[in-house]
Amino acid sequence: DLSRLLPAPPGMGAVRLEIVEGGPVGVAALSAEPVAADGRLLIPRPVLAATGNIVSAAAEQLTPERDRLGRVPTSANLLIGAGAADTPVVSRLAMHMRQAIARVAGDRPYRALAPWPHGKRWAAALTHDLDVVALWPAFTALRLAELGRKGEWRQVGRILGTAARSLFADPVRDAVLQILAVEAELGIRSTWFILCGTPTVATFRMGDLTYRPESAATRRILEAVGSGGHEIGLHGSLETAAHPDRFIVQHERLGVLAPNVGRGVRQHFLRMAPGLSQRGMISGGFAYDATWGFSDRNAFRLGVADVVPWFETEGDTVTPLDVVPFCWMDRTQSKYLGVEDPMEWARVALERAERCREVEGLWCGIWHPNLAAPLGYPGAPEAFGFLGRGLAGDATAWLAPLGEVVQWRRRRRSAGAVAIGPTGEVVAHAAHPGAPLWLEDAAGAPREQVEG
Repeated sequence: DLSRLLPAPPGMGAVRLEIVEGGPVGVAALSAEPVAADGRLLIPRPVLAATGNIVSAAAEQLTPERDRLGRVPTSANLLIGAGAADTPVVSRLAMHMRQAIARVAGDRPYRALAPWPHGKRWAAALTHDLDVVALWPAFTALRLAELGRKGEWRQVGRILGTAARSLFADPVRDAVLQILAVEAELGIRSTWFILCGTPTVATFRMGDLTYRPESAATRRILEAVGSGGHEIGLHGSLETAAHPDRFIVQHERLGVLAPNVGRGVRQHFLRMAPGLSQRGMISGGFAYDATWGFSDRNAFRLGVADVVPWFETEGDTVTPLDVVPFCWMDRTQSKYLGVEDPMEWARVALERAERCREVEGLWCGIWHPNLAAPLGYPGAPEAFGFLGRGLAGDATAWLAPLGEVVQWRRRRRSAGAVAIGPTGEVVAHAAHPGAPLWLEDAAGAPREQVEG
């Protein structure tokens, strides 16, 4: 699926994939160049084992380790342990497989599926987690305490002045509208994840549920987001991490407030129990999970810059849920890495986007809409504009909400060769509906359109 190679039925005379024994094991297996000769591509079994373990986060599904927020610690990730999380190693391996087969196809039928619709070569998705709506001065105070611990006293003074001038304003809504204005100018439609539980003193103290989704302030934000054609998904609260059955309640509640709500979810604080949480998401009617990524570093947690089906280790089966990992988040750099320059955050985001572009994959990033000067982040809105222009300025990139990205990848994944036509054309069919899908030859030139 990640290689974009078009599957062909037996008897069509295409290049064959053969599983062989031996070779390096673990993450090291992914660094070996694919061996292709005589119309065959040889896949060592350890490569399949490593790929499966990384993409399914098998070690994370099985470990009992948890950090203070109940998350699987970064150290449990196989790629982190091998020092290989900075690049999408599985996506890169898939690209090398496709290139190897193109070299040895010769007179045999060869077709790859176009990576993304409308002739685009890679994809990017901007996402926003709405963590703050009400009582914003409390979050400014928390931010000032964070900066004080770092000794950033000049920054503290600057923020105090800005916050004082905004006491009778609504800086969160202003920041949301500023983001929407940038995206409208650049033609970007993004995905917004909304908390949809009932806040209490306890949830507020934990930084979990901090606003009522039915409040007038939240409704105004939902209306602005929806009117811009953006996607709205659920930001699952900490309650859903402990009780996955609550996904259904929160999803239905959000559906009342935003009738066009999508079928995506991302857990607040990235807190989940791998496997258990995904089973809850499936029961809650979600199509994709956008939780997978690191809180403390901008890297590739599942080794892919793409959309992959969720594999359930406990049941040893592929599920109907897709996983859309993100590889960059704004607060990772300020909260965990100590980088307080928003422009540097954006530069790192674009650097990660370049790694996704190299494998014709998907870049997914998180920008929090409460990153505004009165809440402790001077310069952040300007950095968001820089990031948006950097992504939208690449004519080869397809920018779309996550729901559309997942729908496209399901269509591409469902395609397969059916026959060879009388003049040598490849006939292919896709079971999943969606935008026109094209086949490409070994040189990357478009050839036939996929039926269905």
